[in-house]
Amino acid sequence: MATVNRRRVLSGVAGGLGLALVAPSRGLDRTRADVIVAGGGLAGLTAALNLLDAGLSVIVLEASARPGGRIHTAYQLPGQPELGAVEVGPLYARVRDMARRLDLPLEPRGNPVGAFSLGIGGQLVNMEDWPESPLNQTVGDERVVPPPALLQTVITQHNPLLRADDWLRPEARPLDISVHDWLVAQGLSDEGLRLVNEGLITADFNDTSILPSLQDGLRMGLARTAAGSRPSGGVDKFTGGTSRLTTAMVEMLGDRLRVDQRVRAIAMNEAGVEITCESGAVFRSDFVIAAMPFPALRRIAVTPALTGIQADAVANMRWANTSQVFLRHRAGDYWERDGFAPSLWTDGPVNLYRQQVDSDRIVAVLVGRKADALDQLSPAEQGAFVVNDLVALRPELRGKVDAVATHSWREEVNIGGCRHDFRPGTVTRFVPAMFAPHARMHFAGEHTRLLEIGMESAMESGERAALEIVSGQPQEPIRTS
Repeated sequence: MATVNRRRVLSGVAGGLGLALVAPSRGLDRTRADVIVAGGGLAGLTAALNLLDAGLSVIVLEASARPGGRIHTAYQLPGQPELGAVEVGPLYARVRDMARRLDLPLEPRGNPVGAFSLGIGGQLVNMEDWPESPLNQTVGDERVVPPPALLQTVITQHNPLLRADDWLRPEARPLDISVHDWLVAQGLSDEGLRLVNEGLITADFNDTSILPSLQDGLRMGLARTAAGSRPSGGVDKFTGGTSRLTTAMVEMLGDRLRVDQRVRAIAMNEAGVEITCESGAVFRSDFVIAAMPFPALRRIAVTPALTGIQADAVANMRWANTSQVFLRHRAGDYWERDGFAPSLWTDGPVNLYRQQVDSDRIVAVLVGRKADALDQLSPAEQGAFVVNDLVALRPELRGKVDAVATHSWREEVNIGGCRHDFRPGTVTRFVPAMFAPHARMHFAGEHTRLLEIGMESAMESGERAALEIVSGQPQEPIRTS
């Protein structure tokens, strides 16, 4: 088999990429390094620390004032909510290794929000009443499945993938079809289809490939098996917020990290790489790792230009959106008075209302096209829109709830969305060609994942890009036997 044993390879290449803790640099050349990493999110930080452990000099260029990418604990907001990544799954070996090395404690995530009821057509129903509710227009065995669980239930029952890399193999091409078409083939009812599409994070299930969801579902199933009877299903979180992870990694990089350095141009030739930033600063290296989402990369002038499938992927891959509105209420245990569970999943303009446990905080979450629609409003209008929608569902909150903050991943100009989104037919066309090394450029980021999901996938990609440079060889993602 051509699969790589991660620990064996990392301990053997260039003296080991075991991520021994590196001290901040002394006497660092401010404009020259062996490798420049463009992007200071989790993937870029992982790549940089791997390269440093291999004995290479590194500069990390972060476009914004805040490194960390889609890891962002909002310490300034009540309750310090997570705007992005939070869960550390039982199979997140790299994340857990890094937590141990940086002496960052983990704790069981538990259930931070109250139980959910459903908002269907503007009316509320408790989960336990859903199977017999007149609001439930699904059919057959679907009736006992709550709408938020429909997609994952069908995937669990009918997933043809058996191993984590099956989605990358030629045999998976017939599965690179729309979510809609695959669900129809599994016999999901018209109402079941509608409910799935209402909760989909991507734009529309007619224009989204099912193949990544099948792979995600397989990995989640493997994680549940690995967790066994561990507390909270083996899902942990960083004590004090997920940003403690990237903050500690940034501290290890010291002055090798440069913030507010948005890359404008990357020029490569036989002599090396020259990177020009909008600030006017110029940096030079032997190699560059583009550890940024494609919406950011496509604004950079790359010489020689990307061609073929790579150019198509960078130019046209979509990024889905998530927006959040943070609310506080003065209504006590209002759910005890209206008779419905505290949190809501709805088929209306807001996907979720998460009532935080033992708190006066509610987080409204909108994804996909619903988030994009909200983003057309000003922050004040967003707050009023969400408050009005919630009060229409729960009159007990009238005059007792206020919006205190909003956040949209689409509006993060250096990120452009909460996650990548493959159209039907593009998984088997784009992956892995879209992030094969180009001249002196290598690629990292969750969108270049091969096997993992969540934060682990970002670290997987950073590790892969570093290993490509250290070993001088692209990493083969697919078994040959």
